[in-house]
Amino acid sequence: MACTSMFPDLTQFLGSYFHQDWDMFETTDRGVLQQFVKEVPRAVVESIIAEISKLQRMEIAECDLRALLHEMGCQYYPGETVSYCEWLEHVRNSLAGSLQR
Repeated sequence: MACTSMFPDLTQFLGSYFHQDWDMFETTDRGVLQQFVKEVPRAVVESIIAEISKLQRMEIAECDLRALLHEMGCQYYPGETVSYCEWLEHVRNSLAGSLQR
């Protein structure tokens, strides 16, 4: 799957904000998301929301989704009790919520 061409903004976002050292800049994913929306134009946030929705509609198996996110540069691990699918939903909802403020 050519993730960089299918999801260019999501790939840029994950690789830039959830890279291997993401927790050196913020202690939680929520903090990363808050920082992100402060730094980028609204249109970029909207594009990432749309790309997450597109990815979710593909209904990718959890193990494949984890591999795809890793390929996109995402080094975030949501933990034992949250799936990557659930975490992406959280990211999408958090970003969408930030646009309503």
